[in-house]
Amino acid sequence: MTTIASPYFTRGLRGLVAAALVAGAAQTASAQITFAGSNVYRFNGVGAYTSTAVLPGAGGLTIRNTGFDFTTDNTGFSGFGGNANGFGSVSLGSAGQNFNGNFVDMIVSFTNPTTANQSFSALVRGNLLVTNTGLVIDWQPRTVSNIPFSNGPGSGTYDLNVFQTGINKNQTVDVQGYVVATTTTTTPEPASLALVATGLVGLVGIGRRRVKTS
Repeated sequence: MTTIASPYFTRGLRGLVAAALVAGAAQTASAQITFAGSNVYRFNGVGAYTSTAVLPGAGGLTIRNTGFDFTTDNTGFSGFGGNANGFGSVSLGSAGQNFNGNFVDMIVSFTNPTTANQSFSALVRGNLLVTNTGLVIDWQPRTVSNIPFSNGPGSGTYDLNVFQTGINKNQTVDVQGYVVATTTTTTPEPASLALVATGLVGLVGIGRRRVKTS
């Protein structure tokens, strides 16, 4: 007598494993993810967005695109800005005018990571506030949360955070901030694994048939 596995046993096993995976819990983890993209700007809502925008009047305020390409660490965190790798550079001349009440709109466009081959763009507005030595650009919103991606590698979300940009007269600074990315994976829950084990016991008892051999 030879015992072989029934096709019902095989089908039942596949069904149990599939059910356990479906019932698995979504787990979060961090990984190294590369972010890349560029920016365009315009002052006071006037005209088209361009890679270099100049505020008319005395004082010489200019913001220009530098492009960005950086990779997070193993925790999913990375700062940006510095070494022309931020969301642009801002140059201020003699600041011979009152900048209060002016603003600059910045569109940040990510070419990586993306979702379903679609890039993500965020509109951030910077209100200009005069200081004793120059001015501050107060970006709002400072945080854009839960931006989805699917090719990070893997899928997940990230938060974009932009710092205030302080600049003195006759100075050039970068727009800085940081991102925090979280990837999402699915793993079976312990209860689901126990379900598989219990089901296997039952299948072993009923899923065999005996075949006579000569």
